[in-house]
Amino acid sequence: MARISVHETKVCIWFLFLTAVHAGQDEFEGQNEKFRLKGYFTIEGAFNSYKSTPNDQEGCPFHPQPVPLPSPLPDVVTEAISSIDKTLENSYLNATSAPGLVDAISYNGKTLFSKGYGVKTKKIPNVPPDMDTIFRIGSLSKIFVVLTLFQLLDKGKVKSLDDPITDYCPSFSVHNPYDQDNIITLRQMASQLSGLPSFPPCSPDFLTANVCPQTTAEILRHVKDMYLVQPTWKRPSYSNLAYALLAHCLTEKLEPLTSYEEYVDRHFLQPLNMTNTGFRLTDHVKSRMAIGYNTDGSEAALLNLGWAAPTGQMYSSVGDLMKLANFFISDGAYEDILKPNLVKEMGLPVFLDFDGIIAFGTPYEMVILDSYLIRSKGGRINGYTAFMTYIPELNLSFSVAVSGDINPFGLVSTTYGFLLKPLVSVLSDIQPKVPQPPKPQVYIGNYSNFYIGTISVFQHDNSLDVQFPDSTDKFSLAYHSDLLLQVKLLINYKPYPCFYHEVYPEENDWMYFDKIDNSGTSPGLHMPGTFGLLHFTRS
Repeated sequence: MARISVHETKVCIWFLFLTAVHAGQDEFEGQNEKFRLKGYFTIEGAFNSYKSTPNDQEGCPFHPQPVPLPSPLPDVVTEAISSIDKTLENSYLNATSAPGLVDAISYNGKTLFSKGYGVKTKKIPNVPPDMDTIFRIGSLSKIFVVLTLFQLLDKGKVKSLDDPITDYCPSFSVHNPYDQDNIITLRQMASQLSGLPSFPPCSPDFLTANVCPQTTAEILRHVKDMYLVQPTWKRPSYSNLAYALLAHCLTEKLEPLTSYEEYVDRHFLQPLNMTNTGFRLTDHVKSRMAIGYNTDGSEAALLNLGWAAPTGQMYSSVGDLMKLANFFISDGAYEDILKPNLVKEMGLPVFLDFDGIIAFGTPYEMVILDSYLIRSKGGRINGYTAFMTYIPELNLSFSVAVSGDINPFGLVSTTYGFLLKPLVSVLSDIQPKVPQPPKPQVYIGNYSNFYIGTISVFQHDNSLDVQFPDSTDKFSLAYHSDLLLQVKLLINYKPYPCFYHEVYPEENDWMYFDKIDNSGTSPGLHMPGTFGLLHFTRS
């Protein structure tokens, strides 16, 4: 009986996946010895054709685990922080229009760096703002709109992120000139993909400095006469109207005994101990604020956004913004506020922009820098700029507040541009070793299957490695428990594009070894995630 190659077996097992990508099968047939089953091709073959650019040849960037940093900090990290410090002071402070700034960098929940620059108010020289100084944070307020949405989803009060907004605001309607279904969902509104106009139809009260004194019912009556600015799902179109509607429609329908502002305070600000954060600019709050300045150097008015408050009314301190960032990278420490899977979902991109660098999520504007996706939310309101950013894969965050109008994106890219590579380099050198079994001799040996060939388990440089049949790729085995090991691709052995790691069947699959026999070794193994129910017997 002729032996079927391991790659052909993978093809059979992966039939459903491969039928989705076999469009160019005839072109490949016969060009590679691994393309043996007529009509289908193997993963290796697909990636041999995929790896065609210099960047692909460099392989998938290594993302180290966020392990504790050495103490004292390595020189490359302290030098990066020093560069950030000098840049902030020399490039972003402006004695006229942006005289005060506070920033902080956190890693693994601990502050790496924090500092206040300039002055809290131009009226009192030589007194800089600090981590507890209050600034207005503008559109960072939108983070709490999405937290409210996700928490109500977590509680089962919202059925799905793809519910139409009319489930919660039945009187909502808007003109749609784009010949498509006139359904706008919660997810679209939370990720700037609803096509709704930017600003709500407000009629300001200039005597009380209330930008939007209307009610939800009044706003909805005016929205009926408005038009979508573009089709839903086409591309992001920043909409303060969408976020204000989300906040009010959800809380008025599902939490009718409390206002949106009260809901945010009770369910997020109090549990996170964000004592310097809120909506109402009381006299006590004002006494602790940095004075905001317009571009001409005049003091900025403290406007009340009224009904539009969920989109940008809030104030906070950098110390509180760091607490908020740590919530998003805590990996389950605040499960009573929001389940970890929903926290992670909030950090996923929904739309990748045409430049391939900027992405939009719920509610973040994201940027890819040095292979990391930086989740960021910036806010601007007259006289103030604020930014909160985090990278959950590194447990790293950076927050900043300024008493003036600056370009926050430039500041964020500058900070991470200095810090990311040195930090990743240090972490890469101190990564924990792959856990090894206490008795490797139990597993070492050759395991054969007539249809597949031989799997070799061997020890190399104090590591238990594995070689699969018909493959030159090298893998390591990580010990999980007796007779259960996990396959890990040796990323430094050969340059693979990232996509290879996600679809390679052996990557992260489990090896289930048979019970130890009288010889003190395992007599066999199977890998159902890669080879189905086929069994491999020790040769």
